[in-house]
Amino acid sequence: MKNKIKIILTGIGILIVLVSGCVEEKNSGSCTIDNPSECDLSCEADTDCERTCCGCINGNENCVTELDGMSVQCMLVPGECRCVNKKCEFFEEKPKDDTLENETKITEEQAIAKARATDEVHKFLELYPDAELKTLQSCCASGKVLHPGMMCKCAANSKSDWLIEYLAGEEGDYYASVRIAVDEYSGEIIARYPEIGYLRNATYCEKNEDCLCLGCSGVARPCCGCWNFIYKGKAFAGAWPSGNYCECINNTCTVSERSE
Repeated sequence: MKNKIKIILTGIGILIVLVSGCVEEKNSGSCTIDNPSECDLSCEADTDCERTCCGCINGNENCVTELDGMSVQCMLVPGECRCVNKKCEFFEEKPKDDTLENETKITEEQAIAKARATDEVHKFLELYPDAELKTLQSCCASGKVLHPGMMCKCAANSKSDWLIEYLAGEEGDYYASVRIAVDEYSGEIIARYPEIGYLRNATYCEKNEDCLCLGCSGVARPCCGCWNFIYKGKAFAGAWPSGNYCECINNTCTVSERSE
């Protein structure tokens, strides 16, 4: 009868069952179960992370499930991957107990105060002092910071962190917003959107889609400049998706030569 070796890796939240006699062609990838330090752990939100045999890694990374010429099958330990300081980390799911229930949670007012103390909200309210405030508690609050429309499946004992959002515009026609996720117990900021650069500089960008074409007043031109999406409400003659008129060059929204 074939021997079976069980290896428990609690640090990365997986149970690996190594079965002898099952040999597959080796994968040349550097992210492997015996070398997880080579895996890409980078992330911007919880949704970027995925549990694998290599632990919590970036969802686009490929975990090679082979060890010493033998295939590996993984049984994932209950828990979840979270993006902490832009790094995927594993959090083991633990039974609900009185200790967690009795731990002090911050109030909605405290969560709002934490969000308002951030540079992102402070700068946004300088631009749009009449911005509308919305709050939400969700088990995937940090994910909703980057993807507000995402759906969540929450366990009965899941944490429900605070999502604080300020929106410029009117209901159904919001044109700019800033979102902050606040831990419901510690009050720490666990995610924020957008990057502060967008708020500090009207022309800051990271990709072409960040840029808007500024409307012209009294000038027969299709585009009179380029700003990022946060400053749309400050455009005197309006602003809209730039098409070929603007592009992001060296993190600056610039009128494209292609538009001429």
